[in-house]
Amino acid sequence: MRFYVQHNTNITVLKMDFDEVLNLEEQFYKEGFEEGQAESTKKSFLEGKEYGLQAAFQKYVFVGQVQGIVDLLVEGFGGELSGQAKSQLDQIVVLIDSIKTDNDYGNVVESEKIITKIRNKVRILM
Repeated sequence: MRFYVQHNTNITVLKMDFDEVLNLEEQFYKEGFEEGQAESTKKSFLEGKEYGLQAAFQKYVFVGQVQGIVDLLVEGFGGELSGQAKSQLDQIVVLIDSIKTDNDYGNVVESEKIITKIRNKVRILM
């Protein structure tokens, strides 16, 4: 709110600018919107990060399970496995070892392809 003093001959006139008072609702609306937008951006970032961790965890749980199954099959049935089964197990081990775990886009796409190949090889074994 601004005050203006204007001197007219013998009378001092006090004029007030009420524009700021009339626009309080709009001002608070804008402040609330900006605060909400900033908070939403933070929460969206965290939600995206949590989703990424969850998706990666699910992907690599499968890889870990397959690695465990392969280890058990090799140790438990080492001499009893057919040549084709042993070959499939060896190929699975090579594929698992070739998975890169960084977030480079090319490596993520390649890892997806490798995991698909591993799934197919496990189906052949079973």
